[in-house]
Amino acid sequence: MSFFDDIQNKLARRSMSFIAATEFRTASDLLPGERKAISTACSSRQREFATGRWCARRLLSDMGAKSGEIKRGKKGEPMWPKGICGSITHTKGACCAIACFKGRYQSVGIDIESASRRISGPARELFLNKDELGWISRRRPDVCLAVFSIKESVYKTLFPLVKKPIPFSALSVRPFKNGGGFDCLVKDDLSETVRAGQFLHGWKFQNRNWLLTVAAL
Repeated sequence: MSFFDDIQNKLARRSMSFIAATEFRTASDLLPGERKAISTACSSRQREFATGRWCARRLLSDMGAKSGEIKRGKKGEPMWPKGICGSITHTKGACCAIACFKGRYQSVGIDIESASRRISGPARELFLNKDELGWISRRRPDVCLAVFSIKESVYKTLFPLVKKPIPFSALSVRPFKNGGGFDCLVKDDLSETVRAGQFLHGWKFQNRNWLLTVAAL
């Protein structure tokens, strides 16, 4: 079983639909409104965008939901059909999407990174807090990349709910659980419904090529 097939099966047991693509699409695969929205972007960005939309439409079709044009929000986030939450991510060589019906989850987020990526010292200072530095310093260097990816997926989960930029300082990732699970604490009040003290939960998956995280609220 491939890495992405394993993720698909594990997330399906949590009522989430997942898809991954390693062959990128082109702007010709977009619907007219989507193509217009990305027409001035460079060719690589157009391929990323087109592949993300292709993945999203495949998920929606598999879920029996309307799979037409997927518009962009004010900050570039995908606008999912009513009653569905989802997220798209891409890195060099792979694009993934996740979606589920609202009910069990208010929102979900996903992030993928190349497993070989390394986070520089200055970058760590931007997204790590003192609590995280305390437990990360005793672990392997790749844990820093995992915490970065988790905060990216948590950000994508929370943004549709709070509708404003979220500082990484407002999020605190707890030491990882056995089996790849994780918890992330919201440290600040972000909106009337997302308050300090709330936890988001999620899962991380990793092989020699990819690190992928999924967060849910």
